[in-house]
Amino acid sequence: MFISKSLAKKLRHPASVLLRDGVDKDGIPKIVVRQVKSAWGKFEPTGRQGGVCFSALSDGTTQTIYAGLLGYHTGTEASIQPLILNDYFWRSKMPYNDWPDFLRQAAEKLLASRADTDPRITASKLTTTNYWFCDKWYGNRLSFVRLRDAKKAAREQIGESVTIFSNKTGNIVCFASASGYCPPCLPYERTKYIQYPERFPESYHLLFRGYFREYCILWLR
Repeated sequence: MFISKSLAKKLRHPASVLLRDGVDKDGIPKIVVRQVKSAWGKFEPTGRQGGVCFSALSDGTTQTIYAGLLGYHTGTEASIQPLILNDYFWRSKMPYNDWPDFLRQAAEKLLASRADTDPRITASKLTTTNYWFCDKWYGNRLSFVRLRDAKKAAREQIGESVTIFSNKTGNIVCFASASGYCPPCLPYERTKYIQYPERFPESYHLLFRGYFREYCILWLR
């Protein structure tokens, strides 16, 4: 959830939130809308020390942390960005081409939950992604509607910076600051680099084995 101090305040007033409510018989996640009854905890950037209360879900749950929300609608502002970021994990649970319709239906359901919806907010605007970058640990492509959300997500990435691209042109939009954290050296295998021995006579391939993927770099000596 891309929570901010101002958004946390807005969610303390009447607002609608998008939530996961189990799965259907085919294992596809079910999305529901609930009206916020009250808020609890405090604001902090991770969204894990505060949240909202709502009418019970099918399992009896009546509250969740901000980070557990899949979207929100305050009347003048709405987003389903957290739901969009589930693309990699949830798309595999349904026919591949059903994902866009799944997002559109979720957006329409969220917008229909309030009579005071700003007419400029449409399902198309909530689901059309304009920016993307690749997760620097898993390697997944992460898509975003708003540039500000892409920059917020970049702050959680490893390394010093993240390159954000335009969905429309494929061009680089900006270099956003990352977390600044670089993992300690991972176990690696060293092999002689033989593709151009005349150019790199004392060079090696270093294959780093992480938890989820492998990295291979050329080490020049």
